[in-house]
Amino acid sequence: RCTWFIVATRFPDHPYVKEQNMTAEGEKKHVMQTLKKIEEIFLQDKKFLCGDEMSIADLSACSEIIQLHMVKFDFSQYPKITKWLERCFESQIMKDVHSFLFSVLTKIQNSKL
Repeated sequence: RCTWFIVATRFPDHPYVKEQNMTAEGEKKHVMQTLKKIEEIFLQDKKFLCGDEMSIADLSACSEIIQLHMVKFDFSQYPKITKWLERCFESQIMKDVHSFLFSVLTKIQNSKL
């Protein structure tokens, strides 16, 4: 849902967005529900999604969720997600994989797009 939220937010006039009757607010609601479930179920008492060590589940989910920074998503309501993202990005593999994304995010944040 993160991807569709970003598309609906950044490109509301895209034909697919219109065809599917997507709205940024509707997609944001789905994202917020998902983040809440991740906090309540998976991060309730663990450092990572499947335990105290990073797994492929963390790599996958983090890669999806971090994209929300492209639309300046406010993670303040999700302290466990925020801490989990920080723990994930302490890993060198996450830094290496996402270095390009971070450079794009910096450009987006510094632009008026």
